[in-house]
Amino acid sequence: MKQGKVIVISPPFYSHFRPLLRLSRAFAEAGWQTLVACSRDFESQIVGLQIQNRREPPHQRLGFVELVISRNANTGVAEKTDQPEEERERINAFLEATRRGPLETLILQAEHRKLDMLFEPEYLADQIQGIHRRERADLYVVDQLSYGVTIALYLLGLPFVSFCPAHPYSIPVGTNLYGVPPVWPEVFTASVEDSTHGPAPIDAELLGRLRELSVQVENHFTNEFNTVLGRSAPGLRRIANAFRFTSSLAVLYNYPEFSPGREIAGAGPIFLGSCFQPEPLSSEWRKLLDARGEFGPRVLIALGTFLSARADVIGRCIRGILRAFPRALIIAGAGAQEEALEGLPEDQVLVRSFVPQIGLLPEMELFVHHGGNNSFTESLYYGVPMILLPFSSDQFNVARDAENHGVAPVLDPNHFSESRIAEAAKQTLDGDRSAVDAWSRWVRDRGPAYGVRRLERLLDIEARADHPADTDSGG
Repeated sequence: MKQGKVIVISPPFYSHFRPLLRLSRAFAEAGWQTLVACSRDFESQIVGLQIQNRREPPHQRLGFVELVISRNANTGVAEKTDQPEEERERINAFLEATRRGPLETLILQAEHRKLDMLFEPEYLADQIQGIHRRERADLYVVDQLSYGVTIALYLLGLPFVSFCPAHPYSIPVGTNLYGVPPVWPEVFTASVEDSTHGPAPIDAELLGRLRELSVQVENHFTNEFNTVLGRSAPGLRRIANAFRFTSSLAVLYNYPEFSPGREIAGAGPIFLGSCFQPEPLSSEWRKLLDARGEFGPRVLIALGTFLSARADVIGRCIRGILRAFPRALIIAGAGAQEEALEGLPEDQVLVRSFVPQIGLLPEMELFVHHGGNNSFTESLYYGVPMILLPFSSDQFNVARDAENHGVAPVLDPNHFSESRIAEAAKQTLDGDRSAVDAWSRWVRDRGPAYGVRRLERLLDIEARADHPADTDSGG
């Protein structure tokens, strides 16, 4: 398959948009005419992005196509994003659930999943068909979690590849269920008697309820999926499990290849390791760091755009790390909760609503985060030791991998004490970092350019198909 035109379709979520934007850039650098289709909130970032430098030819610059594929959004700081009141209430409910525990959070997420997993696929098919008539793209890239787009592309018979922005288990295999960690990090399974980290939050009754609800959501979602197919394209094959529905060409995983192949779903799995654009540190931040050169170690605390609202956890992290390292320089991203973290030593604790995580990471010696896929892979890329505090979604799977492969300790964000994170920080900074270094080399050897090259080879040698694979039905 010769290089042609590719359209990358992104949801209006900052954590999904950033890696898809970097992948778009990799396509353009490889010679593809590249368009990014998403909401207008991100237009300036797309059209303003030049390939390497301004001397690159215009045809290697990214183009923008407006396409709204979700009713909610998160464009940087979740609490400050303009969105409907109903969605704001759901964010608040989610944050409250994280205070109660991981199972309560996953149960709430499963309940919410019933409401918005399939955003108007027939409307999206109409919109994408209009875009395709104008642009005649040779290939589409769709976020695996944008199910409405996937079914729209399937209805239209357009060739596409899936991009998995989260942990690979987001495409379940075997007996796994979407939204249920198949294996938990040890801190969540230790008995109360054996645990030194506070009460164990895993409750058998709640876990059973989560599994039961997840089966219901899976059946409901698959029925919705097939109803759309029956209404819009009666001749198309029905599917057995909507959560396992992917491209039959390839799945690009924004993740290291930790798991054996039998545990990974999707045709032609390609592990990118990481997918982000390195960014220079601004002169303002450089001055802030240089002015505090006598402080160390340097520690970054960032819990992502939603979880930055957990100022209680961020504050506990700061106080615990200062207990371990009284001269530490700590930078914390706190979203809309800056005022809640007042009263800390201002010279050595910099709390900001937003921190330039990618620019800061090469300057850091420790990174405390929530186990989000982007944070995890970016930290691995730079070889920065980590402490993980998983709250929700696929973060428990990421944390289990980190624990299993010796790259980071995991703490329960609701129950760790200041002394416990102080101990973890000392052990992480003073301990063996060979696993972090080894996986850092692995991640650096991959990346989005590697993924595009692998994809090009795959499309050249494999017989092309216009329809996705459903791993349950062997399609």
